[in-house]
Amino acid sequence: MKKVLVVDDVKAIRNLIVATLSKSGIQMLEADNGRDAVTIAKREIPDVIIMDVMMPGLNGIQATTQIKADPLTKNCVVIMLTAKLTGEDKKAGFSAGASEFLTKPFGPKELMDKLDKYLSL
Repeated sequence: MKKVLVVDDVKAIRNLIVATLSKSGIQMLEADNGRDAVTIAKREIPDVIIMDVMMPGLNGIQATTQIKADPLTKNCVVIMLTAKLTGEDKKAGFSAGASEFLTKPFGPKELMDKLDKYLSL
């Protein structure tokens, strides 16, 4: 079974993503901050991580850097989720190891299209 870790400090965003993916037979994991995301990623080794960029404490860029630096989790695909997408944001995300960006607000089809590249839904 494929695993997706959803990381966002806003519960409504996590709920939207989980509801969108729940019918796809994917095991859903959730974290509300970057530090927990790193811990869960190391324990569960998700196939894809949907990572919010702007979070208090350890932000999405920092968490992605840690996940990609660890031999256990370096192959996890990270899709950065952001409310603002500047050239600098993209550069920082790709440098940290992100594969894709998804800009808030997003639609279910857009989310599924991004995930389909990596999970063959």
